[in-house]
Amino acid sequence: MTPNPHKVPLKKWRKWSDTARRAFNDTYPFMRDNPGLVTHPKSPEQKAGHWNTICWNAAWLAADAADGTYHQPGDIVEVAPQRKRRAA
Repeated sequence: MTPNPHKVPLKKWRKWSDTARRAFNDTYPFMRDNPGLVTHPKSPEQKAGHWNTICWNAAWLAADAADGTYHQPGDIVEVAPQRKRRAA
């Protein structure tokens, strides 16, 4: 079973196939840690929280696509928010 290190809500995590789960787990940290690869060099730098949301949503869509769910322009996609991390 693929681990859920990014705390995707279990309702969705359980619906995704193992391939979709791996797509999320690969896409989210890769995008988060490499903003220069997926943003225009002249675009303003995103705030960290905004960038995390963009990466989370892209990873969510990648996982859906891995399971054969393709979203069309105009679709409204319900993406669960990230859980806030507790201060250590």
